[in-house]
Amino acid sequence: MTSSHHRAGPDVGLGGLGYAVGASLPIESAVPPDTPDELLDRLRAHGFADCSVARETPAELAARSVAETLAVAGTDPRSVDAVLYGTCSYWGEGHPPPGDPAKLTDTIARLVLEPHGLGHARLSLVWLAESGNTGSVLRLARALVASGVHRTVLCVSADAVPPLPGEYRAMPNAVTVNGDGAASCLVSTEVPGDFRLGPTAQHSSAPMRALAKGQGLRKHLEIVKGIRACRAALDTPPDGFAWMLSNHYSRPVLTEFATLAGVPAERLYTATIARLGHCFAADTLIDLADLHRGGRIAPGDDVLMLTTGPSTWGLTAVRAR
Repeated sequence: MTSSHHRAGPDVGLGGLGYAVGASLPIESAVPPDTPDELLDRLRAHGFADCSVARETPAELAARSVAETLAVAGTDPRSVDAVLYGTCSYWGEGHPPPGDPAKLTDTIARLVLEPHGLGHARLSLVWLAESGNTGSVLRLARALVASGVHRTVLCVSADAVPPLPGEYRAMPNAVTVNGDGAASCLVSTEVPGDFRLGPTAQHSSAPMRALAKGQGLRKHLEIVKGIRACRAALDTPPDGFAWMLSNHYSRPVLTEFATLAGVPAERLYTATIARLGHCFAADTLIDLADLHRGGRIAPGDDVLMLTTGPSTWGLTAVRAR
């Protein structure tokens, strides 16, 4: 297992929360017609009702999200030094998908950056953590601005389910329904933002990649170790978080995540799950934006964001200003 974390440092702001999703369709309309009724029933029992289904590619969703971020933050695009773009839709962009993965960077620059005056910003793609990419992006962004390498970094997460063989929205184990969405924010030492970006911790487990079907217990133990190790790296006491946000998984999974993170289960924010499904790594930023816009985070409140991928777990703490 590898790990990294960051405790103290300069005042790093997080703000300009924006996101873009597709149409919210009932899950029975979003999934293929041959999806078993039994699976749909299990998903509904776990809290899933609708799912975000977009006609746009991930880059097109990202473009809408970035436009909102810049508008909400009131930031001159020329002040953005770099863009960290998290995605597990590395199949590329195109009509129809998969397009050409080799052109992914050029496509993002053309569709997302240049139309918003960001053509000068340094673009880096982040994808190894998959649905945990937001944890990686925020950790990297914080390190870049805290060290003085950059002053303002635009963080983006964008994914969509491609209409390709072997891809599906309803996970067979009923742990989630995959939706389409993008989310973005600014991490900066110059733009104050609505939140202070606090400590980050991230762990990855190489053994998880080698585990096969039927080794569920070993997988579970790796998840337990990963989340507990991340939580141990943060200074906030167990009862110190007003909210906990995570990927949009089933209620039993999220309840266990809260237990492992030492946060009371009633502080889990799950309101958007029934509306959108699991928008990959964008989930936590979408939830943070909704909580903030709804006035449900008071100044001084601490919020814990847990992002997870197939073998990576990340915890990010933010405090409302």
